[in-house]
Amino acid sequence: MSFTRRTVGSAVAVLLAVTALVPAAAHAAPAPTVSPHAAGPGPVGWDTYRHPERLAELADGSRTRQYSSFDRTGGNDDGFGGAYSCLRTTGGRCVIAERTGAGEIDSIWFTRDGGDVSATGTITVTLDGHDVVHAPLQDLVDGKLGAPFVYPLVANADQSSGGVYVKVPMPFAHSMVVTTDANPVFYHVTYRQFADATGVRTFDPTDPATDVLDVLKRAGTADPKPAQPGATTGTTAVDVPAGGRATLASRTGPGAVSALSLTLPDLTAPGGDPAAVAATDRIFAGARIQVTADGQRTVDAPLGEFFGTGLGLYPVRSLYFAVDPASHTLTAWWLMPYRRSVEVALVNGSDTAIHAGHAAVTAAPAAHWAADLAPGGPDGYFRATADRAATVDGADHTFLAADGRGRLLGVSHTMTGRIPSGEPARLPGGRRAAVRRRQRQPRHARHRHRGLLREWLVLQPRHVHEPVQRQHGARDGHGGLRRRLHERVPADAR
Repeated sequence: MSFTRRTVGSAVAVLLAVTALVPAAAHAAPAPTVSPHAAGPGPVGWDTYRHPERLAELADGSRTRQYSSFDRTGGNDDGFGGAYSCLRTTGGRCVIAERTGAGEIDSIWFTRDGGDVSATGTITVTLDGHDVVHAPLQDLVDGKLGAPFVYPLVANADQSSGGVYVKVPMPFAHSMVVTTDANPVFYHVTYRQFADATGVRTFDPTDPATDVLDVLKRAGTADPKPAQPGATTGTTAVDVPAGGRATLASRTGPGAVSALSLTLPDLTAPGGDPAAVAATDRIFAGARIQVTADGQRTVDAPLGEFFGTGLGLYPVRSLYFAVDPASHTLTAWWLMPYRRSVEVALVNGSDTAIHAGHAAVTAAPAAHWAADLAPGGPDGYFRATADRAATVDGADHTFLAADGRGRLLGVSHTMTGRIPSGEPARLPGGRRAAVRRRQRQPRHARHRHRGLLREWLVLQPRHVHEPVQRQHGARDGHGGLRRRLHERVPADAR
C-alpha cells in the first residue's frame, strides 16, 4: 500500500495511500505470474468493510472508473452551468452513469445551492434491471431511507463538507444506470468494473448491514481489523532532539505491523499557548514517520499528514487512523506486512525537540507473508511517501507517479492559498488518474477517471469528523482526507 503527499491549490502537501506498489521488474526479466488469489476483484460489497485484514491484497480483476460533470474542454465549467452533467436524457430524466457488465458503485457525490440538493429531485439507481434506490436525493442523503442508507455511509451538507454523498457499496452483475429528475449540476459516480460476474450478488437494499455501520460508527476508537494471532505490543520512550532520530520498533519476520501509537505531551491544540501551538505545527510538518520493510523505505511521511491532520493538533476519527488532542495521542491501524524484517522510526526534522513521549507498536509473526509478498504474490507492502510543491496555473499537479503493481488507498493533503480574502477558490479542479500497463513497449492508459476535487473540498466553516472523509480549516489553509478503500483503485505497470 502506499501513501504519497504533495501540494495542491496554491501550495499543497499530500499523502496518498496505496497498497503495495512494488518496484517494476527489470526489463530483461519476465513478468512474474500473479497468484490466482489476486485474479479476482477482491472483496465485493459489504465484504470490503467486513474484511479490513485483506487490505494488502492486490486484486487484479477490477478497474476503477468514474462519471462526472467535469468540463470536457479542459476549462473550469465543471458543473456551474450543468453543460456536461447529463450523459443523455431519457423519458425526461438525466442519465449520469450507465454501464453494462459486472461491477460495483462505490461513491456518489453531488453539490449545488450551498449543499441543498433538493432541486435535483429524485435519484434512481437501477442495478440488473431493478430499482434499488428511488427517492428524493435530499431524503437519501438525510438518511430518511433508513439503514444501510444512514450516516456515515450517507451524509448531507451539514454532516459532510458542503457536498452530499452516498458511500454504500452497490454491486451489480450485468448492468447499472443512475438517473436524476433534474440536471444535478456538480456530481460524480465512481464505480468498479469487474472482469466477470463470478461471485457477484446484486446489491440488496433491504440488508441493513448493521455490523458494518457499527464498525464505522466506532471509527477512530479501535483497530477495525481482527486481532492477529501471536500479536504483541512493544513500547518505548520517545525523546528526540531537533534533527534526531528514534527507533520505535524493530522486528524480524515474516510478519505484519498492525498498529502504531504515539503519545506526545508537548503537542498543543489550536487555542492553547500560541508559542506551543506554533511549535506543534513545526513538529507536524518537520517530523516524519519512517518505516523500512525488508530493507526498503516504504513509509516516509510527515507526522501531521500521516495521521490526517497537517494543520495542527485537531481531532481525527477515521477507520485506520485517529488523533485525540485531549490525550495528545496519534494512532494508525494500517496493515504493514514484511517478509524478513521491519523497523519503525520517528525522525525529527523540525527545530523543536520532542520530550517525554512514548510509542506503542503492535506486530505479529505470520509465515504466509514470506510467500504473499514475494514477486508475483497476491499482497503488497504498505507505502506512504510525501513531498511538497507549489502548483502551476493551468498545469496538472502530480500527486503520485509510481511503477509496479499496487492499489491506491487514499490521500491526505494540506493546502494553503495565496488569495488575500482567504476564499478557498483554489479547491475546484479536475482529478485524473491513469494506469498504464507496460509489456515490451508502452501503450495507452487502460484506465482513466476524471472528476472533481470539489467532491470533498467544498468546505463549510466547521470541523467534520466521520470515517469516510474529513477535512478541517485552519487559518489560511485546509486539510483533507480522502480514503478510497472500498473503491480499490488499481495500478499495474509491470
